[in-house]
Amino acid sequence: MRTPPKDEAAGHGAGRITYSEVIEVGGIQIPYDPRIISAGLRERMRLNRYESGEALKATLAVRDGDRVIELGAGVGYLS
Repeated sequence: MRTPPKDEAAGHGAGRITYSEVIEVGGIQIPYDPRIISAGLRERMRLNRYESGEALKATLAVRDGDRVIELGAGVGYLS
């Protein structure tokens, strides 16, 4: 169960989640939520160092038409 942002919890903008920052990692935009993303992880994402090794390996291994199941517990970058 997710915890709604303060404005949604108060009834403002119900159903719409807003983020103060969006971090781009390898061309993917990830909304920054400090409840999920730590300061250290945020910095690695900003420097394009978040899961960069895994992303490179995936681009080398996965071909068009391949089916992949990704069982991660991160913020959804590789997914």
